[in-house]
Parts: sequence; C-alpha cells; structure tokens
Amino acid sequence: MPDRLGTDNKNRVRDPELRAWLQLKVSEPRELIVQVQLPRRHIAIHRTSGSRSSMRSRGDGVYSERIRRLSDLYSVISKVVSKSVLLTGAGAIAIRATPAEVLRFVDNPLVKEIRQNRRVLTKQR
Repeated sequence: MPDRLGTDNKNRVRDPELRAWLQLKVSEPRELIVQVQLPRRHIAIHRTSGSRSSMRSRGDGVYSERIRRLSDLYSVISKVVSKSVLLTGAGAIAIRATPAEVLRFVDNPLVKEIRQNRRVLTKQR
C-alpha cells in the first residue's frame, strides 16, 4: 500500500497506530491534538518580599507571534475540519477529523506534531 502520509511528515505523526489509521480510507473520525510550531516562551521569575515569587512573560513580541501562528493554523484547519477548538495556552488545536481531512493540512509548516487526544477517565461514584 502506498504511503499517503509521505516521508517528510512522519516526524509529525510519531504514533505508529495513528500513522496506520491515516493510511486507511475510512470515514471514522478521531479526536486528535495538533501541536503548533511556536517560538519559545520567555518567562522571567521575580522575587517579591518574603518567600513569594511571581512569573511574568517578557514583552518582546513572542506572545503576539505565538497567537498569530496559532490563529493562522487554526484558520487553515477550521476550513477542513468541522470540529476544532483552539487551545491557546497549550499551543495546540483539538480536532475531530477523518484521515482524509488530516492529510489535507499535515504538510503545513506550522504543524509540529499530531497525536491522539488522550481522554482522562473519571471514577463513577
């Protein structure tokens, strides 16, 4: 079977089971997390009186660049996928997509990694 993912994108989809799912011609969607290629955050820790400390982001434009890249990729993905949620703090986008939909944006240079969304199981009382 020919590899629909392509060699350049194998680092973006590291999970072998997810790579195999992308090769299938199925319409069953999965919940995935798309990590966005973002500049590193710059955080400064300031000591205050006593034992307290505070963290502040340095105002060097990194935050606005992060938001711009997240928004750019979100606009691309939202045109392809019907269900997507922007996770600004995590630098990611949560989606529900089919293999065909994922293959339409996986080669975007802003995509850092695509992985399955791990659900947290809660205990029933």
